[in-house]
Amino acid sequence: MMGLRRLTSGLRNRFGGGDFCLRSGLNMLNKPTATLMYHFFYPDDVVSARHFADMAEELHKRGWDVNVLTSNRYCRYHKSKIDQKREDWKGIDIQRSYRPGWDQSKKIPRLCNALWLFINWLYTIFRSKKTDIYIIGSDPQFSQVLFPFLRMLAGKSTLVYWCYDLYPEAILADTRNSLLTWGARLLKPVMKACYRYSDIIIDIGPFMQKRIAAYKHNKISRTLTPWALKEPPNIPLQDVSVREQFFGADASLGLLYSGNLGAAHDYELFLELARKLRRLEPGIRFAFAGRGNRFANFKNALSSEDHNIKVAGFASESELESRLAAADIHLISLREQWDGIVVPSKFFGSLAVGRPVLYAGSRNSEVGHWVQEYECGLILDGNNMDELVNILVHLSREKESLEKWQKKAFQVYHDYFSKKKIMDCFDELLRAQRGGIT
Repeated sequence: MMGLRRLTSGLRNRFGGGDFCLRSGLNMLNKPTATLMYHFFYPDDVVSARHFADMAEELHKRGWDVNVLTSNRYCRYHKSKIDQKREDWKGIDIQRSYRPGWDQSKKIPRLCNALWLFINWLYTIFRSKKTDIYIIGSDPQFSQVLFPFLRMLAGKSTLVYWCYDLYPEAILADTRNSLLTWGARLLKPVMKACYRYSDIIIDIGPFMQKRIAAYKHNKISRTLTPWALKEPPNIPLQDVSVREQFFGADASLGLLYSGNLGAAHDYELFLELARKLRRLEPGIRFAFAGRGNRFANFKNALSSEDHNIKVAGFASESELESRLAAADIHLISLREQWDGIVVPSKFFGSLAVGRPVLYAGSRNSEVGHWVQEYECGLILDGNNMDELVNILVHLSREKESLEKWQKKAFQVYHDYFSKKKIMDCFDELLRAQRGGIT
């Protein structure tokens, strides 16, 4: 009791007296702490690394003391490394573990990268002061295996899993190698056991939540989506020079695929649609700008007659907003076997600049569900090609209808998917687990 009296008296003296000042002083002493664990982080430009950097910033702004455990490698440039082992970035303590420059795009080296980081991070946590919350991302793959070890090291700390890509399901969707498929299936019971050591499991879409629920983890479960990297306050105006670069000066409608074109994505239906429109309405133009392991396949599939399709490289973050705004509608795709395993981040970037989406994918997927629920796009499948051709021709001629649709997409983003809305939910959820600190 004497110790408590001295503490409260000291706080009154330090902060000027009064109940308000006492509460402020106690809150400073009781500042919540969080450790974020993700393979890639600032200054990497890969989308998920940017999201985790945004999360760290937003938690710090909301009064959290934030630490980050990451690697010293870049996602897309595995030979390059970040020399600074420890860094204070915007008030956030970043600790980068060394790992060898093994190619992340190949399956076996990727697994080795994961194991290397697991060992390094657990050793770092063993030697460090424990934080209230540990937020673990889904890269490195199979990061769920950290949960039982973290539970031993961190005791009563809250363990949060933010799942962007679901493993081992992603391996089962991506490979025809019987040995890898067998190994992935063998890991499912291991993942089920590991989930039980977590406290909160956060997914990025309702169908992903259903897949994770099949593990019967009985933990707190929430859907909190990623947000757009660029969030203009108003629908941005089109830069005429950028639009002409991608679609030509006489384009009546511009459709853009921007970002990664990887194993989970498709382009065949878009090619078929573009070729139908080339003959019917040549003023409707398509542009594909990005990177990924299927981008070369897409370029090889083009013919000399596909003059209504433009190909460009990946956009830097400084170019991103003007590029996204140059189009009238954005193209997004996801192969059906990937439903509930990944969610294309392009969806959020498209809505944030007020652009509806044309989605080549299943209606029973996250994007398919949102497009139908919020009426912010169209779904393209093998059965409605002619219907969509007619709709796009109409939109190319009726600009008022297109503008109304774009305003609707912009409003949907701010109502449901903005960074502020998602991070407010994150902050509330984490504080509730820590005891409701305000």
